Amino acid sequence: MKNRFSVSLFVSFVLLVLLSSEIYPQFKLDRWQTYSSMLYSRSASVDSRGIIWIGTPGGIYSYDRVSGETREYRNINALLSLDISVVRCNKQEKKIYVGTYDGYLDILSESGEWTHITDIIAPKFPNPKINDIFFKDSLAYIAGGFGLAVFNSNQNVFVETVTRLGVFQQNTSVNTIRIVDNEIWVGTDAGIAKAKVNSYLSNPQSWTNFSEKTDLPDVPVQFIYEFKNEIYAASSKRIYKYDGIRFNTIDSIKDEPFYRGFGELNGKLVYANDYSATVYQSGAINVTNPAFIKYFFSEENNLFFCYEEGIGVFSNDSLRTYQPSTPYSNLFLDLSVDLDGNLWVATDKSPRGRGIMYLENEVWTSLNNKTFSQIKSNDFFTIFNSSDGTAYGGNWGAGFSEIKKVNNNFVIKNYDTSNAPVLGIASNPGYVITGQFAEDKSGNIWFTNYGETSNGPVLLSMDMNGVFHTFNNNINSDKRGFISLAIDQNGTKWMGSSESEANGLYYYNEKNTFDNTDDDKYNLLTTSNSSILNNVQNALAVDQFGVVWVGTPVGLNSILNPSSILQNVKPSIRKVSLLGSEVINAILVDALNNKWIATNNGVTVLNPDGTEVIGLVNKTNSPLLTNEIMSLATDVNTGRIYFGTKMGLFSAYSLSVKPSVNYDIKAYPQPFDPPKHGEIVIDGLAADTHLKILAMDGTLIQSLIVTGRKAIWDGKDIKGDYV
Repeated sequence: MKNRFSVSLFVSFVLLVLLSSEIYPQFKLDRWQTYSSMLYSRSASVDSRGIIWIGTPGGIYSYDRVSGETREYRNINALLSLDISVVRCNKQEKKIYVGTYDGYLDILSESGEWTHITDIIAPKFPNPKINDIFFKDSLAYIAGGFGLAVFNSNQNVFVETVTRLGVFQQNTSVNTIRIVDNEIWVGTDAGIAKAKVNSYLSNPQSWTNFSEKTDLPDVPVQFIYEFKNEIYAASSKRIYKYDGIRFNTIDSIKDEPFYRGFGELNGKLVYANDYSATVYQSGAINVTNPAFIKYFFSEENNLFFCYEEGIGVFSNDSLRTYQPSTPYSNLFLDLSVDLDGNLWVATDKSPRGRGIMYLENEVWTSLNNKTFSQIKSNDFFTIFNSSDGTAYGGNWGAGFSEIKKVNNNFVIKNYDTSNAPVLGIASNPGYVITGQFAEDKSGNIWFTNYGETSNGPVLLSMDMNGVFHTFNNNINSDKRGFISLAIDQNGTKWMGSSESEANGLYYYNEKNTFDNTDDDKYNLLTTSNSSILNNVQNALAVDQFGVVWVGTPVGLNSILNPSSILQNVKPSIRKVSLLGSEVINAILVDALNNKWIATNNGVTVLNPDGTEVIGLVNKTNSPLLTNEIMSLATDVNTGRIYFGTKMGLFSAYSLSVKPSVNYDIKAYPQPFDPPKHGEIVIDGLAADTHLKILAMDGTLIQSLIVTGRKAIWDGKDIKGDYV
C-alpha cells in the first residue's frame, strides 16, 4: 500500500483559481469533441460567395473551391442534429438553411451566427424529416414528411402549415418544391400537386392533383424542376414533362439506377442517375464518377455531384472531386488507444462493417479493402493494441489482421485457416470469426475463436515467437460461442458468451505452460451453478484490484476473488445494484481505477470498488447524440475518454489521468478571476496525494484527497464560503 503524501499549495488571493465543488471523489468532463463521418453527401448548395455547403449523416461542411479551405459543423456550438437531410443557401439573405431527418431547422448566416428552429419537432409529426426548401421573397417553403410549411425568415416564425394537398391523404410526404411564376409545384409520395402561390394553401381545394391514377405511372415524385418556363419532374425510375394538361414520360430506367436530380449546362437540360448525367435529347455527359451519385444540381453552368464519398464539380468539361478528411463511418463498435495515444476503431461486423479507422493528431486514416489491398474483408468488430504497439483486429468471417505502423506506413498481415489453427463456423469451415484480444504479463496475445455449435478451439494464443497454441472447451466440446475476453492478474482467461450462444462465462488457466495440460484449471459459470446474472456476457474487464467485472444484458456483476478458481473454490460473485438491470455494452477501467459502464441509457461512472456512482454521462448533460453507448476507451496519460456509438464518436477530457511519478505542480488559470474562470485545475500530482490549500498565514482553507494527477477546487473554504 502506498503512503499518502501531504503537499501544501500556497495561493495568494490574486492568484486564486476556482474548481469543482466536489471534494472526493472528483468527476468532471470538458473539452468535448464530436467525430462523425461526412463522406456520404446527401445534399448540397452554393452560397452568395460561391462556397459549397454539403449535408451528410454526420453534419455539414463548407468547401471553398478557390482557397481549398473546408469548415466542419457538428452538434457542439452548431447543429441540433447531425443527421442532415437537406441544405439550401438563400443568396439574397446570405444564409444557409439546414434541415434534418428528425425535423430540426438550423440557419447559419454567412457571418457565422446560428438560429435554431424547433417548431417542426413540437407537433410530433410521425415523419418530421425536412426534404426540400425553396425561397421566394422573405418566405421559405419547407417540404417534409409532414406536408408543407411556410416560414417567414424575417420574423423566424411559421406562418402556414399545409398538411393536406387536395385529394392526397393527410400528411402525405412532400419531397420537392418549385415556384414558377405565380404557381407552387410540389412533388409528393402520391404524385404532384400545384396551387396559386398567393392562395390559401391550407385549403385542400386550392390544389390541383396529378396522381398515379392519371398520368404518373411511377411515384413518389422526388424532384421538380423548371427549365425555360417548362415543368419537369422525376421519380426514381421516370423523367416527366408537363404539357400544360398532364405529365408525359420522356425517359425511364428499368432496373437499379435511380434519378438523382436536374440541372442545366450550356443552355440544355441535364438530369442524373446513380451512375451518369444525361443532356436531354443529346446523350450522356462524359463524366468519370468515383462513386454512386446521391444528389445532383447545377448552378452558373457548373454541375455538382454529391457522392457516397465526397463531392464533384463538373466545369469546363472536367470533373474536380473533393473528399473531406473525416471518419469513414459513423459506426464505432470497438475502441482501443495505443501507447502513443492514437485511437484505433473497429467499425462493425457484417453487413455494416467499414474496416478499421485510425486517428492520429486529429487526422483520420481508413483501413479497408478500398484503401489497402491487403485487407480482404471490412467486417472488423473488435480491436486491441498490444504493449509493443501492434494492433489486432478481429474480423467477422476473415480471421484477424495484425497491423503495425512503420515509418508512416501500415504493415498488415492477415491470419485465417491458411496460416493459423483457427476454425470457421459449423456451416462454413472457411468463415473464421475471431473475437476479442488480450495480452498476458509475458507478452503473449490471446483471442477467442467463435464457431457456433462445433468442435475446435475456443481460445488461442500467439506467443512472442509467433507460435500458436490452442485451447478447447473442456466442459462442452461443441460450444464455441464466446466473443469477449479478459485476463486477470493470475493469468486466468475469462471468456463471455455471445447473445446467439448463451453458454455462460468460461474461464481457463493454463498455469503458464502451453504444452502441459494436466494442471490446467477451467470451468463454466452459469446462472444455474453461480450468482452470475445471465448466461450472456457482453463485456469483461479486470481492474487494478484484480476484480473481474462482467457486463450482461441484465446488469453488472463483479467477481471479487477470481484467484479462488485456482484452488477449485467457486468465486464470490456480487451483483452491482447501482446499475439495476441495465444492458451493459462495454466496461472501461480508467487510470484511477474508476469503472465507466456503457449502457443503452448512457454511461455510469463508479468509484473503484463499485459502491458509489461518481458520474453520469448522457444526452441531457453532454453533447452525446444518443444514450446507446457501444464502446469506451481512454488515454491514461491525458485523461481523454472516448465514447463510441452508432451515430459517431465523442470524446472529452476527464480528471482520470495517470499520476506523475514525481510532483511537478502547476495551477491554472492564473491570475484567477472567480466569476470569469469558475474553477482552478491543480496538475502534476503524484499518486494518492493529500492536498492542503493554505492562506498566506498558514490557515487551512481546504483539504483535498486526490488519487490522480489532476485536482480541481471550487475556491471555497471548509465552511463552504468563498475565500
